[in-house]
Amino acid sequence: MKAPLCCCRGFTLLELLVTVVVASIFLAVVPGTFLNVLNATRVKQQMYDFNNAIDFARSEAVKRGLYVTVCPSTNGSSCAASGTRFESGWIVFVDSNNNQTVDAGEEVLRYTSALISGYTLRGTSATTLNSYITFNSKGRASASGTYILCNSSAINPSRAILIASTGRITAATDRNGTPLDSSGTAMTTCTP
Repeated sequence: MKAPLCCCRGFTLLELLVTVVVASIFLAVVPGTFLNVLNATRVKQQMYDFNNAIDFARSEAVKRGLYVTVCPSTNGSSCAASGTRFESGWIVFVDSNNNQTVDAGEEVLRYTSALISGYTLRGTSATTLNSYITFNSKGRASASGTYILCNSSAINPSRAILIASTGRITAATDRNGTPLDSSGTAMTTCTP
């Protein structure tokens, strides 16, 4: 009787070492790249949500012929206390008397909950944009300036939108993950 032929053989030491080296390189590169892509995608999506709320507020103000305000909100029914930032969430509401407060009879049109932990969304600190933005029946904004969204105060990647006093809302031009201000200069801080 003949011995059965073995069709299986193990790895040689050289093959095992090459496999370990290739796997090590792959595991060292992929997580960093994946995290960068994930972070850039989160920044983009969250700024899209905020930009959409601002566009919606302006559109509703013109359509309704009334003031419409966007302000930070933690509960979805009222503006948050002074000093609360937009990363805590925001509401869009009809502000009939233009006092930046949801009063009886004023309708909350949209609520967005807090951003993912670690992200900041700030308005130009020299204006009211940190606390609210209101659009009138002609679509004009209560203040002009910039909103910028960052992760862990890192300017890259970040996104920004520019608000003109006319009410025009523009996504800031992006230069390799860093937004440019209205003069075309790269922004250097997450607190405009």
